[in-house]
Amino acid sequence: MCGIAGILKAGLLQSDLQRLSSKMADTLIHRGPDHGGFFVDEKYGLCMSHRRLAIIDTSVAGHQPMESNSGRFVIVFNGEIYNFHDLKKTLEATGVMFKSNSDTEVFIEYISAFGVANACRAANGMFAFAIWDKRERKLTLGRDRFGQKPLYYGWLEGGLYFASELKAIRSVVSNRLERNNEAVSLYLRHSYIPAPWSIYRDVYKLEPGRIIEIDGIHPKNWKVFVYWSALNSIYHARENPFEGSIEDATDELENLANISVGECMISDVPLGALLSGGIDSSAVTALMATMSSKLVKTFSIGFDDSSFDESKHAEDVAKYLGTDHTTLRLSQNHLIEAIPKLADLYDEPFADSSQIPTYLVSRLAANHVTVALTGDGGDEVFGGYTRYAVGNILDRAMTAPHLLRKAASLSLSAPPQSFWNASSKLFGNPLRMAGDKVAKLARILKRDDFAEAYVSLTSSWEDPSSILECPQHPNFQMQIFRELDNLTTIHRMMATDTLTYLTDDILAKVDRASMAVSLETRIPLLDHRLFEFSWRLPVEFHSDKNIGKRVLRSLVNRRLPSKIMDRPKMGFAIPLAHWLRTQLQDWAEDLLDPKELENSGFNASPVRQAWQEHLSGKHDRQYEIWTILMFREWERRWN
Repeated sequence: MCGIAGILKAGLLQSDLQRLSSKMADTLIHRGPDHGGFFVDEKYGLCMSHRRLAIIDTSVAGHQPMESNSGRFVIVFNGEIYNFHDLKKTLEATGVMFKSNSDTEVFIEYISAFGVANACRAANGMFAFAIWDKRERKLTLGRDRFGQKPLYYGWLEGGLYFASELKAIRSVVSNRLERNNEAVSLYLRHSYIPAPWSIYRDVYKLEPGRIIEIDGIHPKNWKVFVYWSALNSIYHARENPFEGSIEDATDELENLANISVGECMISDVPLGALLSGGIDSSAVTALMATMSSKLVKTFSIGFDDSSFDESKHAEDVAKYLGTDHTTLRLSQNHLIEAIPKLADLYDEPFADSSQIPTYLVSRLAANHVTVALTGDGGDEVFGGYTRYAVGNILDRAMTAPHLLRKAASLSLSAPPQSFWNASSKLFGNPLRMAGDKVAKLARILKRDDFAEAYVSLTSSWEDPSSILECPQHPNFQMQIFRELDNLTTIHRMMATDTLTYLTDDILAKVDRASMAVSLETRIPLLDHRLFEFSWRLPVEFHSDKNIGKRVLRSLVNRRLPSKIMDRPKMGFAIPLAHWLRTQLQDWAEDLLDPKELENSGFNASPVRQAWQEHLSGKHDRQYEIWTILMFREWERRWN
């Protein structure tokens, strides 16, 4: 894993290019502490810098920027090509000679032989790269299929700038970058900024599965190509449905998962796994334990609040599989230490509160290993979110007369959420965050159709213009959801989440949290072959009778006893609602000062009202409040 950055701007001198290249690279040392290098071509005003976290072939032969054997191409590459051995054999059969055992060298030689788009299609892995074609005088940027690795780019001050993180671009532009209020509006609704937007005007995220070619002489002449599309893959898979029982499907899944996990375990440095104890991470860890000749090192996070604590489940899985397991129990000191770092880690406003335990478990793992496999992506690929399980019920409920649904919504929202939380505890197995779930149901029932209901279910501030004067951007999630009307309700939700939430929330969260501590995370459940196979399956193999991820559960049941795995889904949530009312209250109060809010452009009144409702326990407004707090922290750090 690494960090990359660069500039294409005519007129810059060699000394300027070297200085700027070095400055950009210095901001990315956390992504690559092992080595730094740069390439400069003064004739075209090009510099490309690289920071290396050495994983495969840790020798100097793997240093970057790297030049192809022909001398035509120069590349800076961030990520891993898991099937590089297979690609290398293909190239060797054509007479290509290699100087190293690096996957980057394989990738650049594959580009030399077959072109950039074909190399991206052939590569199974996670990556973002920039490659300079000396002969064609062309710069190409590319990103992996799902966007596991980040890449920002923008035309600023007469040139093209690109980098793994915004801080590298920010470090070298002369003028202060201007906040993009359209992106702020999207952030307030979704708690993340979706690609292609970034928090700044004229700076963008390269979308997954895309390459962009830029003319080296006329940088404003550029083209974007889609080499792989998740949506096209979904449609192709649905046209070729799997025929067989769930046992047959489990057999095929086991074969593909073994290949994916096996490829992800190739490493020249210590390797482990992040184990929450849920289905996804348990599946990955179980397969690792079967293949590894050593004890697999596993890591988890624990909470004092038992309704959020999965550490006991993780320890049970670890004990059964015989892993070398380490648990970190979160204390108030961990919170106080972690929260001030978040704005620096994430570079732009980001408000998925599981960013805290993700960062802390990554730091824990980084003390022992350099690479860690995770179970991320399992919910989107195999249908695991609770909303999928109840999707069909909600879809049918939305066919009831609107007046009837509105009346039901008013009845549900009348009592304070604390009432529903207390009522839930009267039963033997209380529903975690019952008040929040009832509030979401009340919100959904007021909507006109299920598309609006789904967006409501996944939104923070549903109407950003009520708290900030900003342009109302068309709801991109709703547009995607409505366009998928030929899929089942559950599959529409899965596809929409894959195209939006997965890349810019889940994968962004994991990348920034892990790279902040120089830990490479690998995600075997996002192997495109697994994805394409899963979408061939009937919907009931994903979610049926309130049971999600049925086929993945079936695989896990072959490796772990049901007494360990048969339990309600918890997710990687934290007791944020309670923390905001206790140990984080003073910190939050400072950031939510009315004058400070107004200075930031917010309408302080509705924000303060939400805060008071949360403190009183009348309503759980943790998600809306956290979104504002993370924006304010970002603003303090970077503005």
